[in-house]
Amino acid sequence: MANLFRNLFPKGIHIPIDPTTSMEWQKGFRAGILSGCDYLYVGGGDGTLNRLLPDLLDANLPVGILPIGTGNLFSRYVLGIKNPTDLLKNPEKYPTRSFAPGISDGRPFVLMVGTGLDGEAIHHQSRRGKYWLGKLSYPLEMFLSLLNTPVPELSVEYEDTEGVFHRETVLWAIVAKSPSYFPPFTINPGWNPWQKNLSVTLIRGRSKMDLWIALTGILAGKIPSRRILFEKARSVGIRGTGRSQADGEEISLPALITVSDRSVLFSIHPKTASS
Repeated sequence: MANLFRNLFPKGIHIPIDPTTSMEWQKGFRAGILSGCDYLYVGGGDGTLNRLLPDLLDANLPVGILPIGTGNLFSRYVLGIKNPTDLLKNPEKYPTRSFAPGISDGRPFVLMVGTGLDGEAIHHQSRRGKYWLGKLSYPLEMFLSLLNTPVPELSVEYEDTEGVFHRETVLWAIVAKSPSYFPPFTINPGWNPWQKNLSVTLIRGRSKMDLWIALTGILAGKIPSRRILFEKARSVGIRGTGRSQADGEEISLPALITVSDRSVLFSIHPKTASS
C-alpha cells in the first residue's frame, strides 16, 4: 500500500494508519495537514474513514478514497466506486460529492450507528478474525451474539421530520446516514445519500424470539411491520443497556445522534476537485 501511494503521489506525505498506535499516526496525519497540503487521499474502508472523519472535517480539504477495506460500503453506495482498478484508470468518471456525516455524541460517522445485536457483534469481532474471514466475520459474530448474548431493552426517543417527538422500547436500534451494513439489511431503492435526515430502523419486542422472528422476516423479504419500524428523523437518543457501534467501530451508548452542519468534499482526483 505504501508503495502504491508513493507511485501515485510521489511528492506527497505518506502516513501509514495503524489502529493499534492511534496517537502516533494521528499526530503524523495532523502534521501533514498543517504542512500545507491541498489534497488528501485515503486508502482503507469504512472503519478507516470513521477514524479519520474528525480531522477530515477540520481540514476542509478535498478527500479521495481508494476502497481497500473489508466492507467499503460508503465508497460503493455513496461514491459509486465498485472497482478500485477502474477508479485509478478513470478517475474522471467519478463526480465530486459533498457529504454531511452523522454525529453521535459529537463523534462523526458516515454509515450508521447500531445499538443492540450489531454492537455486540462488533465488540466480539477480533481483528484477526476480520483479517482472515473478511466480510463473513461480521454476520458470523452477529449470529453468535444472537445465540449467546442477553437481549437488551432500549428506550429510543426520536424527533421526526415534522418536529414531533416519539418514544419506543425496542430490542435493536439502527440509525443510518448511509446504507446499513451487511445482510439481513438491504439498500432501499429510494434511499438518498445526500438527505439531511437520519434513517431509523427499530426492532420491537421484549424477547430473543421476537428478534429471531424479525430477522427471519427480513431475510425472507417479508418485513413484519408489527415488529419493525422505519422512520426518518432529525435527531435520535438511545438509553438502556447494550453495546453500540458506528461504522464498524465500537462506541459508547449514544445519547444524541444528529446530522452534522459541516461537510467533507469527496473527490477522486485533485483535478476534479478544482474543476
